[in-house]
Amino acid sequence: MKNLSVNKYSAGSAVKNFLKNYAVCLAIANLVLIIICIAVKARLNIQYAFPRVEIAALITALFASLSVLLFRMKRGNIIVKIILGFLALVPSVFVMRRLFGVVIFRFSAAIYLLAALIAVVYGVTVFIIAKRSKKEADELNKLIDKKIA
Repeated sequence: MKNLSVNKYSAGSAVKNFLKNYAVCLAIANLVLIIICIAVKARLNIQYAFPRVEIAALITALFASLSVLLFRMKRGNIIVKIILGFLALVPSVFVMRRLFGVVIFRFSAAIYLLAALIAVVYGVTVFIIAKRSKKEADELNKLIDKKIA
């Protein structure tokens, strides 16, 4: 008879982690989009419908949480995971362009600036996570050396 207990690597746990990441990404996406909408309203007197902004936030958060999921995979080459995680973020730029149209993306360079901003934020995130992983690995190595000695 198989053991039916749920461990921390089960599918239920993965879905729970994805939904937690999605909730955090949704909160951040909502905040960023609302700030952009307020700035556009103040500067250009153009108002966007809230359902349209919320749908864009939902889709953007989905891509962002997919990026986090790809980056945090336990298996695979770290370079491939970083590239796949960044590629998962690229469609969010097109969602923003569809939402704001020519208001923000009047010049084609604006979309490249947004992509560059996303790349910088993603790079900083990768750097922070790499530092944290290195610190945890060093602590685990010290514990192993301590136990052996």
